[in-house]
Amino acid sequence: MTAELDEGGRVILHELKNFEPVQIGDYLVTPLTAHHDPRENCLIYSIESDGKRLLYSNDTGEYPEETWDYIEQNHLKFDLLSMDCTIGMKDSKDYHMGYPNILKMKERFEKNSLIDEHTKIIATHYSHNFYLPYAELQEIMEKDHIIPSYDGMQVEI
Repeated sequence: MTAELDEGGRVILHELKNFEPVQIGDYLVTPLTAHHDPRENCLIYSIESDGKRLLYSNDTGEYPEETWDYIEQNHLKFDLLSMDCTIGMKDSKDYHMGYPNILKMKERFEKNSLIDEHTKIIATHYSHNFYLPYAELQEIMEKDHIIPSYDGMQVEI
């Protein structure tokens, strides 16, 4: 993939709009509304290629209803969910999620058949205030079929 450059050699930026899919190379990227800083248009992304789809949803609280509506109405079934876990083991009503929020969101994805037993769910975007050792985190999350991320992690879907 290459960047589009202007005459001065600077990268040309393109504003992405909520719920408007855009083809970027081999990837179909759909920006979705995040629950984050209300002063900005914060986005999460559905990314599709080669018949696979992932939801990249870091830096967000539980998804706003307009995002759920889009996902559910378009029956976007995901092979991988990358989910914010900034708050650690605490529940959050704010602009990030904790593990209880991930479990709640997972339940809604399952209820609407948007994920299945093959979907990989990865908790990521941890805060420096989240102190559990990786082995302990792994032990807790694997019971719910959730994978805690780590630096350098690579995942195949």
